[in-house]
Amino acid sequence: MVTGDTEGWDEDYGMLRAEMDRWGKVYPKELGFGDPMDSVVMTKEELYELLPEGFTPMPRETPADASGFLQTLDRKLKTRVYLTIRHNDTDGWIVPTLDLNEVDSGNAKKDETIVECAKRAVKLYCGGDFNVKYIGNAPMGVTMATNEELGVEDSAAFGVKTFYLRIQYDEGKIDEERLGKNVEDWGWLDRDEMTERVKEEKGEKIGNFFHYLL
Repeated sequence: MVTGDTEGWDEDYGMLRAEMDRWGKVYPKELGFGDPMDSVVMTKEELYELLPEGFTPMPRETPADASGFLQTLDRKLKTRVYLTIRHNDTDGWIVPTLDLNEVDSGNAKKDETIVECAKRAVKLYCGGDFNVKYIGNAPMGVTMATNEELGVEDSAAFGVKTFYLRIQYDEGKIDEERLGKNVEDWGWLDRDEMTERVKEEKGEKIGNFFHYLL
């Protein structure tokens, strides 16, 4: 378990909240509820004293943080990190994406769903031993690029929409050899790192999109 940074005011509020809860409702003893006044409010230092003798919490800063190595989950333990790839200088840093495929459905053809496409992307980039949880079917964000912005001519479509789906890592390891064959570079970036890179490559607007998306 890795705990995040807690500012002084947050710790003070937690202590105050716990103390106020001691003065909550008191139910008849025959209902089996304890007296809230019997609860003990302990400081962080007092909780540390309860740890087994010789037990020392591991540091939250890792060698990867010190070296700047991005291709490991053993970094930025205090916050979320996101699998980010870089195909080339033109595409820059992005999250893994694929074009929706047209699939057969009985006698009709239709586009695969966003979730189906996401599952295909995970398998393509990460391999079969990388297990994730799909949070839902609805995208959490979308960007639009016109053909003019993309430099595309003579197309029946107006442009390209990119939908973003939240996926949670569960267990397993990325097939790094497989990923390395598909992309120029990759890494596990936190929100600030991703936002900074996107702003440098694609401008303030798209950078802000990732800032609020992540």
